[in-house]
Amino acid sequence: MLAEVEQDGTFYRESGGGLTVSGGECLLQADFLEALFIEAHRRGIHTAIETAGNVPWAYMEKVLPHVDLVQHDIKLTDSERHNKWTGAGNERIRANFKKAYDAFPDTKFIVRTPLIPGVNDDEEHIRATLEFIRPHKNVIEYELLPYHRFGESKYEFLGQVYQLSDFTPPTPESLARLRAIIDEGFGPHRERVVAS
Repeated sequence: MLAEVEQDGTFYRESGGGLTVSGGECLLQADFLEALFIEAHRRGIHTAIETAGNVPWAYMEKVLPHVDLVQHDIKLTDSERHNKWTGAGNERIRANFKKAYDAFPDTKFIVRTPLIPGVNDDEEHIRATLEFIRPHKNVIEYELLPYHRFGESKYEFLGQVYQLSDFTPPTPESLARLRAIIDEGFGPHRERVVAS
């Protein structure tokens, strides 16, 4: 796999990029990821993962020592609402990331909220997320990922029902209001690396 990754090595050196593993849930392959990232670091390749964090802590503990950047969602801060919309509570997710922020202070974290109007586009959720991440200096960014309907045609092509057809993308005004709360609450001391 790394031979494939290294074909773009010149680009990584110029852009500052590297190897990002996502999924499904990439941390379910903890043994493979650990070996892959150890070798990637040996070769000077920056490593990143995208994860929901809903895995046993032992998986995170195994992989995160070899990860430079973690991108993860905080979909909802209230566990009941989280369970209603995702089918699982968020206690393990929150506990995992709290431990990860503390145990891996040199690892950078980018928190993201996939923003869905009527589900999690309220100030209460955004402020609760800020409260959760603000004490941790290695959380370098909080992004809003506005819901869109770009994937709807794929469902039609596959003959499947698109379950989110009742939802609409957030308005520009709503996005601006929530981003202003993040800018105000996140503070100027953070290292900003990605435009929201």
